[in-house]
Order: sequence, then C-alpha cells, then structure tokens
Amino acid sequence: MQLIKITIPIIVTIVLIAGAFTTGILTIQTSTDLITGNESKHVLSENTTNIAGVTADIVIDFGDETKITNTITTKNATVYSFLLESAEINNFNVKATYSSQFDSIIINSISTYENGQDNKYWIYYVNEEIGLVEADKQPVNNGDLIE
Repeated sequence: MQLIKITIPIIVTIVLIAGAFTTGILTIQTSTDLITGNESKHVLSENTTNIAGVTADIVIDFGDETKITNTITTKNATVYSFLLESAEINNFNVKATYSSQFDSIIINSISTYENGQDNKYWIYYVNEEIGLVEADKQPVNNGDLIE
C-alpha cells in the first residue's frame, strides 16, 4: 500500500510533464556556442507564447537615416527572434555570439554595423522602454513595438 502511495504521484507527474512537452507548454532550451560550436541544454522553461504566434512591429534604425520596418508573426517571441525574422525578410545579416557567462546571445553586428563601431552600440526598446536583458531573453507580446 505504501508503494502505491508513492508510485501513483510519480506516474502522474511524469505524465503531466510529458504532456507539457508535447503541447509545447514546457521546453528544454538548447544553445550552441557560436564560437566553439558546443551545444548545451538549459533548465526547463515555460513557453508563454501563444501557439498561433505573436505579432509585433519591429523598426531597425541604423543611425544613418536608414530604417527598416516590419510587422512579423513568430512563435519564438523574443526580441532576438524578431530581429532574425526581419533580417531574413530584408536580406541582411545578424552576427551574434553565445555568452556562457550570461547564458545569452550577444549581438555583434546587424548588417554591416558592428556593435561599438564609432562608439555606437546596438540597444533595443519594447514599447519605448529600454531593454534591461539580452534580446534573446526579452519576451514580446502581441501588438508590441520593438525598436
């Protein structure tokens, strides 16, 4: 009887976790170090993104009167994923490095504009609020404006 009291909650927990993975509610984040190519898995995270995707506007200002504006829908709703989607749509490159120290992606350049070049740095805003975390850690909601 004691074994049943312990076994049933364990089985229920396993079934719930497996269901969460198959529905996309929980995910295991996998990162690849862009320099070494080493892949690592990270803590489970809750996927709060709508299954249908998130739609937001992104404006990329290159600081030389060049601006690119897109309305994008994506399932991986972070500032970084919207940047990558915009890069694909508008045919420019994004170079980034994985930082194990911060467990995050650091953007090195967008198009031909290097981060730190001429003492200018890439920063982002969501709904006119400056980003306080790396772009791959900042969630985006429907209707947000990313600049």
